[in-house]
Amino acid sequence: MRLLLKNFKSNDGAKLAFFFLTIGLTGFIFFVTPDLMPSSLLSILVYFIFSPVIDGFERRGVSRTNAVIGFFLLSGVALAAVVTWGIPMATEEFRSFNAGSGKTTSILYDRLHEQEKALAEKIPSLKSFSITQHFAEWISQSAKSLWTGLSRIFSQVLLVSFLVPFFSFVLLRDGHEIRRSLLRMVPNRFFETVYSLSYRIIDKMGGYVSARIIEAAAVTAMVTIGCLIFGVPYAILIGLFAGATNPIPYLGPVLGAIPALVLALLEPAVPNQLAIVGMILLIANLVDMFLIFPFLVARIVDLHPVVVVVCVIIGSKVFGVVGMIVAVPIASILKILIEEFYTKVYNQRADSPLR
Repeated sequence: MRLLLKNFKSNDGAKLAFFFLTIGLTGFIFFVTPDLMPSSLLSILVYFIFSPVIDGFERRGVSRTNAVIGFFLLSGVALAAVVTWGIPMATEEFRSFNAGSGKTTSILYDRLHEQEKALAEKIPSLKSFSITQHFAEWISQSAKSLWTGLSRIFSQVLLVSFLVPFFSFVLLRDGHEIRRSLLRMVPNRFFETVYSLSYRIIDKMGGYVSARIIEAAAVTAMVTIGCLIFGVPYAILIGLFAGATNPIPYLGPVLGAIPALVLALLEPAVPNQLAIVGMILLIANLVDMFLIFPFLVARIVDLHPVVVVVCVIIGSKVFGVVGMIVAVPIASILKILIEEFYTKVYNQRADSPLR
């Protein structure tokens, strides 16, 4: 038995096969249980953000387990503060928005009907095509789909609320050991390359995720504070939506601005609300475009703008909105792999003797 294990450890082919078998089994688990994917991605996100903090405490003599427990205790206190202060405000805004959404829809319906009548008088052939009727049917179908999906959304939220803290705890405490265990499966001749690649990828992804979160938080804060200063209703919801859509490259600022501009156009609550909201969103996005993004995100990703645009288009075609968000980090990982492969191949050719 010992001889068999010794031969296995010294056999690069067996190591490589076992390594890919482990990766394949992990992928198969996620394939047959897709509900685990959101919790796993969020847990990896937590790991990328807070693992450097845990590492810092560990270097100062604090055991990793105690550092992780302390982090979760502080997170619980922060979460309790958010629930106590922020949730009631957001809930009140949501209730107000929900109560006024019927009125907003009615106003939009009436205006569409007026424009449709005026257009039909100029182009009689359009009388047989009812834009307002299609709009009403779309609203009705969307409402039915929303109520149908609420139960699944609620169950998914419960699952994520349970699994994310558990997975995050395991990753923060044992993530380095898991990585070392995977590296032990790599054949000796590939070990240095795989170790270097894993370090570069984890370092770049950690920096990218942290930068994106800081960027989204900054946009949320700027939009929310600006709306609160000018008395714009639904300030928190507008800010949260602008920040949540911000990570979508190029289209994010446009998508984040649509609800605020539509509300300001159809149901203004303060004088010149459309101009005020447009100015707030413009300033926030200019600050993001010329200060936050170049200094935080662009330096980490280091991709040409054309490459970013192409990757975002491909991501949207394959995975929709999620694909647009993950396209840039995946492209960054592929760039690291291609650079490493290119360096290895051409260095070996340069070092090989001419015959």
